[in-house]
Amino acid sequence: MAGIIQGLAAICAVVAIGWLLRIRRIMSREVIDALALIVYWVATPALIFRTVSTSPLAGAIGKPLAVAAISGCAVALVFAVMALIFRMQRVERAVATMSSSVTNAAHIGIPVAAYVLGNTSAVAPVIIFQLCFLTPFSFVMIDLAASKQKLSIGLATKMVFSNPMVIAVMLALAVNALQVPIPRLISSLADLVGSAAPAMVLLAFGASLKDMRPKELNWKTVSLVAACKEILHPLLAWTAGMMLGLHGHALLAVTVMAAMPSAQNCLVAATRAKAGEQVAQGGIMVTTALFVPAVVVIAALLT
Repeated sequence: MAGIIQGLAAICAVVAIGWLLRIRRIMSREVIDALALIVYWVATPALIFRTVSTSPLAGAIGKPLAVAAISGCAVALVFAVMALIFRMQRVERAVATMSSSVTNAAHIGIPVAAYVLGNTSAVAPVIIFQLCFLTPFSFVMIDLAASKQKLSIGLATKMVFSNPMVIAVMLALAVNALQVPIPRLISSLADLVGSAAPAMVLLAFGASLKDMRPKELNWKTVSLVAACKEILHPLLAWTAGMMLGLHGHALLAVTVMAAMPSAQNCLVAATRAKAGEQVAQGGIMVTTALFVPAVVVIAALLT
């Protein structure tokens, strides 16, 4: 647990630096928008390519990956239905759905897997599923929701295959499956640029907090995101794991991974769409605050 606290403290420190830079007027709104664009077009695709192209896919494909896929898609579907019932605005609904289902696997998942579960391999299925499908899909859905053009199959297809993360996933899967050797220059470039993604996202998130006014937050939506992320998501993962025959430590691992807080990339998506930023900010803050208590409860119930 001390490792998780240290990991969260480091994340909070980078967020605080971003906030201070904004307070001191070193980071303007234009800089935040520019960081979001760099993360979207360059840093995250590089991170995806590096992760997926070098991951042992054969070892990660199995019941844990199935649990990540089932629980992630199910919670997104449940939230989307509830959002329709509550008549949320179109882009806000898409951002909130992403916040309820896409977890902070890369930034918090690795220390959680190392210090709570004792094995970092537990996070691999979640990262692969999210990087290969859920994160690019969520970005595309938010782009479609924010688009003023009439939705059509042609427009949707264009947005999917022009999405830099989708392109990175397709290239990485091809390289991995065909065992194509990656030139050292490309590998080094992907490592260098991809490793910058987490820090840039956290700095942008911290800087954006200056503009957030808690009294103006839609707490009904944020509370719904938090409930789905920290209660429904791990519950669905536990149920799927039980149905697939997982027990003991394996069942604990998939449940804890599902309880990770909302990903900072939700803010990147909202910033690009210029809508739903308050929902993304509120969702990240509340789910991060609830994460440690949620893990304590899960560990107490499953060990």
